[in-house]
Amino acid sequence: NHLLQTHQLTSPQLCTHAHNLATFGENSLHLNAHVKLLPRQDVLHQAQLSQERLESGQRRSALDGLPVTIKANVAVGRWWGLPHSSSAILMEKHSDGDDTSSFSDTIEEDEDEVYESDIARKLLKECGAVLIGITNMDE
Repeated sequence: NHLLQTHQLTSPQLCTHAHNLATFGENSLHLNAHVKLLPRQDVLHQAQLSQERLESGQRRSALDGLPVTIKANVAVGRWWGLPHSSSAILMEKHSDGDDTSSFSDTIEEDEDEVYESDIARKLLKECGAVLIGITNMDE
């Protein structure tokens, strides 16, 4: 956080590194830690928006620009194309079964039509954290 505030590191740099580590873990080490990772360009888009807020003095919180993952049982709203294990009723209502869409494809969706948990809304929208992906569950 100090490195971001002092401009020694940018959010896009940090998020690229985090995404690279997650991708390496999944593809090379076969950790199966993530159900799905967001495409790199979607992560960089979020990170760049955070960086612009930081540079203009409009940082939302100490989490703005920091990479995060969210457990698969938390509905992530506009990233609904990502797999989740929340209520089956919610999945029936809001999911078409195609988990190949990206953030860029779904950002235009009417947010009133997409369920988003309180924690996802607070973390991603209000605090500005950068979503890298959805983590797996052993349950």
